[in-house]
Amino acid sequence: MTRRRSVAYLAFATVAYLVSPAPVPTGYYEQLPTALTDGLAAIGLGTATPMLVGGGLILLFEATAYANKNYYGNVRLWRGLRRARLPVWLVAIVVGYLGSPDPTLFRLVDQFSLSAELAIGVAVGLLLVFEGSLLVARLRGGDAEVTE
Repeated sequence: MTRRRSVAYLAFATVAYLVSPAPVPTGYYEQLPTALTDGLAAIGLGTATPMLVGGGLILLFEATAYANKNYYGNVRLWRGLRRARLPVWLVAIVVGYLGSPDPTLFRLVDQFSLSAELAIGVAVGLLLVFEGSLLVARLRGGDAEVTE
């Protein structure tokens, strides 16, 4: 679990940002080329831009990983791509969602926000619970499981 500490800290910071009064991104649908958005609307796929953008980013990443594994063969790059797969997919999904004509989730998050002090308190509370659980697991003799 301690190897995932940086991921946990990033998750805590994201939660604090989402519950804080900081501005939430509204999307970039209006900045997409009108030929693309009008063309998709003409064939009845006006809301397919998140799938196209996110799917395109994932396809590009996976094509790079496939080409490296089967043609280029750099083992070090392959390990890095395997390690980066989950974060890249998550970022691609969020970036794709921001290409939606109506990102409802971000509008909802923007409506329900805490004060900056409470948002910091939420992040610190999550951090303390996480570190406390690591300490308890280490003290109970599960040090081998905690470090993996």
